[in-house]
Amino acid sequence: MKQKRMLGTLLSVILVFFNSVSVSAAPSREQFDPDYYASMYPDVRAVYGNDAEALWNHFITYGFAEGRSMNGLPDSDVREEGAGTELSGNAAGFQVSAEIGARNFCAGIYFCAFIKEDQTLWTCGGAGSIGSMMMMPADWIAGDWMEGSRGVPVKVMDHVKSVYSNGDMTCYAITTDNSLWALGENNGAFGDGTVQPSRIPVKIMDDVVYVESKKYSWYEPGAYQSIHQGYAVIALKSDGTLWGWGTNHWGELGDGTCNPHLTPVKIMDHVVYAANATYYSGMTDDVASTYAIQSDGSLWAWGHNHAGQLGNGNRDSQLSPVKIMDHVRTFQTKDGSCTAIKTDGSCWHWGSSFSHTEGMMILHNAITHPKKIADGVFTAASSDLANYMIKQDNILWAWGKAPALDFTGSGQSFESAVPVPIMENVSSIHVGAFSTFAIRTDNTLWGWGMNSNGEIGNRTAERIPSPTFVMDQVFDIYTTSFNTYILRTDGTLWGCGADEYCQLGQGSWEHQRTAPVKIADRVKIG
Repeated sequence: MKQKRMLGTLLSVILVFFNSVSVSAAPSREQFDPDYYASMYPDVRAVYGNDAEALWNHFITYGFAEGRSMNGLPDSDVREEGAGTELSGNAAGFQVSAEIGARNFCAGIYFCAFIKEDQTLWTCGGAGSIGSMMMMPADWIAGDWMEGSRGVPVKVMDHVKSVYSNGDMTCYAITTDNSLWALGENNGAFGDGTVQPSRIPVKIMDDVVYVESKKYSWYEPGAYQSIHQGYAVIALKSDGTLWGWGTNHWGELGDGTCNPHLTPVKIMDHVVYAANATYYSGMTDDVASTYAIQSDGSLWAWGHNHAGQLGNGNRDSQLSPVKIMDHVRTFQTKDGSCTAIKTDGSCWHWGSSFSHTEGMMILHNAITHPKKIADGVFTAASSDLANYMIKQDNILWAWGKAPALDFTGSGQSFESAVPVPIMENVSSIHVGAFSTFAIRTDNTLWGWGMNSNGEIGNRTAERIPSPTFVMDQVFDIYTTSFNTYILRTDGTLWGCGADEYCQLGQGSWEHQRTAPVKIADRVKIG
């Protein structure tokens, strides 16, 4: 039961800043100024120097989605001629970037997956490696049906450009021809019309640029409560259409019903980015919601609304998309709250405010309308307790109520209704289920939080109340409830935290590894 409750926490969404998206047509190489880009973003220059081609590749792969400017000219990166009007498919010039939300590595509760420089997909992990002979669906992900986990990375498929996880035991891959594939646990998560797991990739659909999937659980009341598990999956196609499939228990597919769908159904048009969110509601259930930015910059939401996370002025769930606000550049959603950055750099927040009491998440208040927090914001992220934003001067700010944290050094639990600065020279913020990480402009990684599995990687499994140095030369990270995976600037992939299922690829299991260990070389960057 404890593991199920921890899994419930894992199911909270973690849409970190690099999944943000500009509301625009595809950027033009002719408008890109490499000198400006390098001088404006020292974190990028530290990795790529002044190499114009490398800087351009970084911009179209990451910078464009993160909202970075390519030349400093007003509006050149926000919208081009024809954007912000009612569009009619590609005829109006609408285009979804093929690099939106692209990931080179990801992880689930029992496995990790990564793409090498030669575009091959590799995975490691599984189940059964702690003495149990019971076979679990996670073994399918490792590509080998066996009594135990795949202790070292194994190649799964070729020609892969992006990989995703539902945070549990399902893995998705988008290949170089933009086709979407899935393997691992199914039960409706694949969208292929079946519920059968597969150890080999199964093709789902074509022309996909991004996919996101979440697993959630709920209880059926009665004399004997029974637990049910469901999936919420969305896929964005290159023509801007958003598709979804899965359990739809909370109406998170936005088709006006709560009926399940084992194959993709169309949700809406003119979408440039979308994300779904699940979180433990504090009673007995996980709940699910979905958000989307359309090409005119409008933000829409639908699904469960227990904490006011839809931002539509009430706490009533919605089975179809409802409009929240206009002029949105990016958003992040987690644990029943949502934070949006508008095109003018203003930061807005709404939804839940929780605290932990005797293992339960207690909802204190629900902000049902977007509330302005600050101006001049680059990106933001939220957890169930603390909220974070990075301003354009690279200063990290926090607000909320977090009993386990102490950002001020006062020895008292952090509690602030307004943002306070906690760290300088920060280029990105990554919020996990129990721990939070910041990558600074010098590519050093810093972490803080509960650290109960050693996932911070500072050689302890003790609570870390304030930012602590973890590792240098860090390019990107990915977090789960029990693990942190770190991609360094030299293309090496490292991991720390729980390793009872060999998810850290060391060839043998350990209860936990509190210092980062190397998993692979030559992992794709950019």
